[in-house]
Amino acid sequence: MNDLEQLAPQDNKAALEALLLVSSDPVSASSLAQALSLTPGETASLLAELSAEYADANRGFQLREVAGGWRLFTHPAFHDVVESFVLSWDTQKLSQAALETLPERDRALISLRYYAGKTQSQTAAALNMTQVQVSRRENVILQQLRLKLAE
Repeated sequence: MNDLEQLAPQDNKAALEALLLVSSDPVSASSLAQALSLTPGETASLLAELSAEYADANRGFQLREVAGGWRLFTHPAFHDVVESFVLSWDTQKLSQAALETLPERDRALISLRYYAGKTQSQTAAALNMTQVQVSRRENVILQQLRLKLAE
C-alpha cells in the first residue's frame, strides 16, 4: 500500500473508511485527500458515494459532513440499542445511587466519558450528538451530580 495513487477506486474507499474509523473529530476532504494522494474533488466524490452506500444499505452507522469535515456516526435508529449497551458498562466508580437518578441518556454520556474513557467526539458519535451538545450536557450533568453528592 505504498503507492496509493495506483489503487482502484474501491480501494480508495476502503482507505477512507480506515482513516475515518481512527478519527475522533470530523476530517476535511482535503486532509483525507492529502493522506491518500488524491485530489480534494476525487475525495469529496468518494465520501459522498460512501455516505450514499451506507444509507442505501441501512447500515448501523452513517457518514455525515459536519463542522467542515466528514465523520462516522451511529445511525439514529439504533440510539436505544447503543444507549443500552453503553449503560451496561461498569459504572461503579461513581456513586451508583447518584448515577441512577440521571435519565438514561445522561447516564450513557457519563459512562462513555468517565468509565469508558471516550473523548467528547467519540461520545458524540456514540450518542448521535454533536461535540458541542456533549460538552454542554456534560457540564449540566456534572453540576447536578455535585449537588446530589453534596446532600
